[in-house]
Amino acid sequence: MHQRFPVSQARVLALVLLLARAYGKEGGAGGIILVKGGTVVNHDQQMLADVLIRGGLIAEVAPGIEALASGVLQKAAGRNDFRKIPNGVNGIEERMHVTWQEMVVSGLSTPSDFVRMTSTAAAQTFNLYPRKGRVAVGSDADIAVLDPRVNHTLGVGAHHSRVDVNVYEGRVVQGKVVSTISRGRLVWHQGRLRVEAGSGRFVPRRPHGPLFQGLDEQRRRAMTFPYGPTPVARDGGGGSGGDEAAAAEQQACSAAGVL
Repeated sequence: MHQRFPVSQARVLALVLLLARAYGKEGGAGGIILVKGGTVVNHDQQMLADVLIRGGLIAEVAPGIEALASGVLQKAAGRNDFRKIPNGVNGIEERMHVTWQEMVVSGLSTPSDFVRMTSTAAAQTFNLYPRKGRVAVGSDADIAVLDPRVNHTLGVGAHHSRVDVNVYEGRVVQGKVVSTISRGRLVWHQGRLRVEAGSGRFVPRRPHGPLFQGLDEQRRRAMTFPYGPTPVARDGGGGSGGDEAAAAEQQACSAAGVL
């Protein structure tokens, strides 16, 4: 019995593709990349990449509140007790570059797939689409312009974070965001931040987005399994009665939406 359900996974793809390699290495690399949810082993990395390529709804997102970046001294607090290691790594600035390198430059996916996984899928998951995640009349004019010809090196010397460590230190990537437009205004261009303090705007999210429509009905049907809407007749013996009971059970399961 196989069923297909909508699946959503918010994951920092750069971590999925790169950081699991650091686990088990000496020098505190594992502590530097401690995040909630963790990274994944190689076969999980390949599985998630395959889902992305096939168009699965996995939103490539930046680290959130529970993944607040911490510096070397903060991480060192857990040198002898991993429970004291602050959670979180950098990645807000690097995620677009690493995703482009690992998915598009590598040939695993197309530029259109990149837009979907970094913008459209995230907006749909958080029920902000089509206000976000789409370039169209009536949508917010939020646009990031990536130049695929630019090669650059990621690291502490290049990032704009206040932390003194970068989990992508020394990694050379192709493709760089050169301009960012927010609500029609140029806020980042050629390495210069042009945003004004207080210009941000809270965008409320509505519950029960299209991605999850129908799940309540599916849950209701699942709760009736294996009984279905009508009793299943059983005769406890052999003969044709067994066949009739099996047919009745199959009919009940079909009505409940589980077959």
